[in-house]
Amino acid sequence: LGLPEPRTLDRIRRAWREDRKPANVLLVVDTSGSMADEDRLVRAKKGLEAFFEQVGKQDSVGLNIFSDRLQSLLPIAPLRGNERQMRETVNNLIADGGTAVYDATIDGFETVRREAGPERINAVVVLTDGEDTDSAASARDVVEAVRAQGDSDNQVRVFTIAYSAGALGAAQALADIAEASGGQAYEGDTEDIEAVYRSISSFF
Repeated sequence: LGLPEPRTLDRIRRAWREDRKPANVLLVVDTSGSMADEDRLVRAKKGLEAFFEQVGKQDSVGLNIFSDRLQSLLPIAPLRGNERQMRETVNNLIADGGTAVYDATIDGFETVRREAGPERINAVVVLTDGEDTDSAASARDVVEAVRAQGDSDNQVRVFTIAYSAGALGAAQALADIAEASGGQAYEGDTEDIEAVYRSISSFF
């Protein structure tokens, strides 16, 4: 038997998303100064748009950004009601400052953890294009924090993206964090970041 046609596959995916548990997803995006290089932030925005197109309308999504400081831009809320605002906020992001990815990851994890429940898929998606320069926390602190939750019904999984060659030095630390949480680590660049975000969306 051959593979189903693309339209058939799309209907199957949509039906699955309608039947599975809704998700609480917090997007944590690096907006440090280096994200201006090679149009990284421009392309990351395209990746986020691809993510919004794939996530189910019954899901809830929030947005945090970080450079050398953390900012919560949009709280986790049903995408059906805040998609327009989410897209506008993403479109207006600018690159500036240092990189505090470990602090941002712990903060995002704790944010989702406070709202996590067994009736939902709970996740944090972290993208960074460089090694940490400004966090108070270490990579080991993040690993210990996410591992401490154990394998519970309301487990928060962390998906990490080491984005561009600048993040290669942080790739192993990001992979350790993802593994400790039961999530998954990705590596991407400006050419394939949309595919990376689409791949992550398939978990929700």
